[in-house]
Amino acid sequence: MLSIPTSVFDRCIRSCLTFEEQHQTRRVAKIWTDISKVEKKIANSTPISHIPVNANFRNVTCFHAFFLGKSINKNTTLQITQTIFSQSRKTLKSIDLYIDAELSPVLPDCFENLTHLEFWGNALTFTNMVRVCPQLQNLHIDVDMFSFFYLHPNVETLSLWSEDESCNTAISSCLQSFPQVRTIEFTIVCAEYIIDFSDCRSSQSFVFQETLIWNVSFENIEMSSLKTITLSPIDYQNAHCGTTLKDFKEQLCNWILWFPSVHFSFPIWIYDEENSEFGVTHFAKVLIEVQQTELWFKGWVQNMPVEACSEKFADIVKSLLAIQNYNCHIEMDDEEAVNFTKVLKACGAFDDDQIHQFAAGPIL
Repeated sequence: MLSIPTSVFDRCIRSCLTFEEQHQTRRVAKIWTDISKVEKKIANSTPISHIPVNANFRNVTCFHAFFLGKSINKNTTLQITQTIFSQSRKTLKSIDLYIDAELSPVLPDCFENLTHLEFWGNALTFTNMVRVCPQLQNLHIDVDMFSFFYLHPNVETLSLWSEDESCNTAISSCLQSFPQVRTIEFTIVCAEYIIDFSDCRSSQSFVFQETLIWNVSFENIEMSSLKTITLSPIDYQNAHCGTTLKDFKEQLCNWILWFPSVHFSFPIWIYDEENSEFGVTHFAKVLIEVQQTELWFKGWVQNMPVEACSEKFADIVKSLLAIQNYNCHIEMDDEEAVNFTKVLKACGAFDDDQIHQFAAGPIL
């Protein structure tokens, strides 16, 4: 290793070590002592108690830390944060930082290469950070904390989070502040809110948590440039909260009709609570994608018998085809496709020839 040029050694080997390992291995050899030029990443997995204030914080590219909790020293948090901001202002590319709202770290004039920002803490600090990140592309915002923004032309991906029951004005302000945003993820937990397309004319993709679709309504749909709407599936531990046929009929069905050219991706869950036992909910989940005249069955999971699934799934198919007579396709892993085909046959909505054609359909 001693014959490898230091620059190559730093870039290809030492930059792959954790922040702790980079400091611990300085004792191995004299040429290992200086790690100022080694690319460093401080991840959430890095124990905060293991980061001394006199560590080498130069050339940090990723600063992901959770500085909250009774055991966290506020003065130490502030000192470490300010040192990283100062010494790595030209190399930082990603910040995902949770700190006490009482702390206001001093900011540099510019984070020259920062493209990703998720900051939970002092509201004014966050707003000022956005101002000094000219290359910012991905931004996470706690809407409840911030009431004013300024126009930022480069942000392409925006994630909005809120628990405030009256966040409409703040959401509108956020959207207006980022006129070039292409993808927006909405995690608005408690409030009913409006997405006004006059605020986000350039947006092409919306992402919603599937359990939160009841909160949203739309205005000025004719101004929409949307190409995709995705409902992020929940995990199986929360299966009882998933999108049901009722949700589809009363909410998603309208969205599909309002945005006929948009590509939709969403799950529909089937439950058999009457026959569930030992605290385990019997369920099945199908992942569906639709666009214009095409419908794709993309994924299938079940822990309930075929007979119990088939009758309920027949209602799903009936509701889908009520929108229009889709050209259907099955695109799943082999095992998923076999199990799904059994349910599809048992539900009686299609004959064997049609099902065979679904499986041989075009790849999306």
